[in-house]
Amino acid sequence: MSRFSITFNIETLEKIVFDPHGVLRNYDQFWEKERPMVLTKRWAESVHKEIDYNLWKKKLLDWAEFSETERVDHKIYKTAINIIKSKDKFLDEAIPHIKSFLPDEAELDVPVDFTAFIPCNAFAWEDVVVNVADPYWNFNPVRILNMIIHEVFHGGHSWYRQYYPKGSYGSEALFIILRNLQGEGICNYVSYTGQKVFPVLDERDYIMLEDPEEVKNALDRINLIFSRVNVDPEEKLRDLAWDLGVKHRAYYVLGSYMWQAIDQKLGRAALKRILSIDFTTFIHIYNTLVDPSLRVILPNIVFTPDKIIPPKITFQAIVRENLFDVLNLDVKPEQRKFVASNARSIALANYSENVYFKAIYADETPVGFIMLADPGRFGNSPERYFLWRFMIDQKYQNLGYGKMALDLLCKYVRTRPNAEYLYGSYHPETNGPGKFYKRYGFEDIDEMWGDEQVMRFKL
Repeated sequence: MSRFSITFNIETLEKIVFDPHGVLRNYDQFWEKERPMVLTKRWAESVHKEIDYNLWKKKLLDWAEFSETERVDHKIYKTAINIIKSKDKFLDEAIPHIKSFLPDEAELDVPVDFTAFIPCNAFAWEDVVVNVADPYWNFNPVRILNMIIHEVFHGGHSWYRQYYPKGSYGSEALFIILRNLQGEGICNYVSYTGQKVFPVLDERDYIMLEDPEEVKNALDRINLIFSRVNVDPEEKLRDLAWDLGVKHRAYYVLGSYMWQAIDQKLGRAALKRILSIDFTTFIHIYNTLVDPSLRVILPNIVFTPDKIIPPKITFQAIVRENLFDVLNLDVKPEQRKFVASNARSIALANYSENVYFKAIYADETPVGFIMLADPGRFGNSPERYFLWRFMIDQKYQNLGYGKMALDLLCKYVRTRPNAEYLYGSYHPETNGPGKFYKRYGFEDIDEMWGDEQVMRFKL
């Protein structure tokens, strides 16, 4: 059972509102003891930015010129109060949305701390810290609540990262670039889809995400950053990444576009599985889902994991509820000459004897179709089990699903009587499926089935 604890803490902001003179008198202690201020210093250090403490003092001095009544009635404080009043809505509606991107066993304990006049609008560093005085919010509590979804999910991203494999990405700057593209991307996508709870129609990142030209601009910026890896000095690369990735929003726009593609084409279960692997696998998988013009070009020195954590592959019956999902599965256009459509295969299976046919599922998503002919259907040998039809939808190829599906089929055939080999056939063209079957372990035999080469696999 997952555990989620989200608290809204306004104490530091109330000291600024009700006693700004006292804060100024105990300025050093305020920055050393108040948690959002301590975390602000840690955040600034992590992003290699200096805090202008004199500017913060000046803002607080200006703020102290207001009377207490004026400060209490000011939009800064009223915005924070309206956010606190919306806490139940956040817990009841935003938290289930956040949970939908996390596995059942995930746990989150995220305090949300409110303050004012710090040098950013919000960040997540242990806690979520929100600067309600930042002009970016325009004193709109719904905008801030939507952003809190983004920042809270940084805790979810951190939960996934505890399982990432150890290893070097070549440099600290490259590690930060990869982490931010993946992390800011998923957090931005979670808050973008969280608009069903707290809608923000004029949010710049969301407007850019919905504009193909802006997505392409973000891609160009990310590819430019990666092209400078191992070329520019660390500090120069870090500054370039901050400028293009953060200030020009490339991390947020392209990263969320990448996760959106994964979510829409592979499903939420696949998204969560991919998110649990490392910083680079999601880039490799995204690249298989999009047009080459939209692919991310990784530097050669990036660590690539040896193994992608697989989904659970199962065979499921084709029934009324999933029939159209299976019928809509299709191979690449250039592969259609090698395998019949699923509609034709299912029709044939329903009017044939001794045929085993199933939909191939990756977790909850149908990804392919497989059909086995039982002994006696092909050739003269009663021991022949023949792979009659086999396809993986074009969106799910090159993810290891085909091999895992064959593993499952072989496991099934081994339970059948007199099963020694699994037979099959393929079109012996250069771009046909022969290489895939040979990598799996099939061997050609001296036999043709029409214009197809017959092969067999020792069970």
